[in-house]
Amino acid sequence: MITRRTALSAAAACAVGGRSRPATAAAGLTWKTLAAHYYMSPCFAADHDLFARHGLPPVEVGLSTAPPTLLPAVIAGAIQVGVSTCIGVAMANDNGLDVKLLAGASVQEHGRPNTAILAAPDSTLSRPADFVGKRVVIPGVNGSFHVMFQKWMLDGGQDPKSVTYLEAGFAQAGDYLRNRSADAVLSTEPFMSRMLAAGIARKVADYFDPAEPMVFDSVFIVQGAWAAANPTLIAGLRATLNDALGQMRADPASAVATEVKWLHVPAEVAAGSGPAAPRCDISPADVQRWLDIAAQVGLISRKPPAASLIA
Repeated sequence: MITRRTALSAAAACAVGGRSRPATAAAGLTWKTLAAHYYMSPCFAADHDLFARHGLPPVEVGLSTAPPTLLPAVIAGAIQVGVSTCIGVAMANDNGLDVKLLAGASVQEHGRPNTAILAAPDSTLSRPADFVGKRVVIPGVNGSFHVMFQKWMLDGGQDPKSVTYLEAGFAQAGDYLRNRSADAVLSTEPFMSRMLAAGIARKVADYFDPAEPMVFDSVFIVQGAWAAANPTLIAGLRATLNDALGQMRADPASAVATEVKWLHVPAEVAAGSGPAAPRCDISPADVQRWLDIAAQVGLISRKPPAASLIA
């Protein structure tokens, strides 16, 4: 559970240069994104000077391998933009913390899921019942991957609490399979393809294949009060993301170059991760799906109006 104390503690760990950056336009902005395929739009924007083109102050973009630290850091003002999930934002607000959704980040598209449950090649895991008593690596507790895996277990008639969950970044998850310290990992691109190609993992299930054409499984977030005080910046950040995604889809080679530069992966791996997200504009309908799931699994005590969570 995220409280004001945990928010401040995580912010101290995430602060750039060992200090928190004031949440003011004059000081410039700090944007922490994740080291994975669908989180490259702010990196692309930085590489192509899109922030300045949209009239924004200097934006310092950096990568994080610790997703759970970013929401608390945003709340505490250590960074201005971070990554979380609709459920994470709903839980934070349920606990009286001020964080809002800026835009969609990573997506799951029907028929083309970019995440899966992976296990060692010789593993016999195949269905929810097989995971009882097993250890599964997740990118963050109560994040969208974790929640959808729990739903997959519930849909299979199993108790999600029968699984031991281990937190690790996407890039580190494969090590857990190599050294047998976990039975399975929840992975995403480009790391999933690399593990499969290297023969250190096999796909167990595409557990995250929504019925809708597209679902945001993570989002970019901002502090609510800061967003309310800076509507022009919020509009500029969204315009920059839309510009970046449009250019990335129109020129896949440029998108691959950004991924190679920031993620240090071979060009063929980056190219195999697929196109950039179709869009980043997030609607109340996008949020409502997650509010319903969060309430179903008991993560929030009330369902606020979906629109109230969007900056």
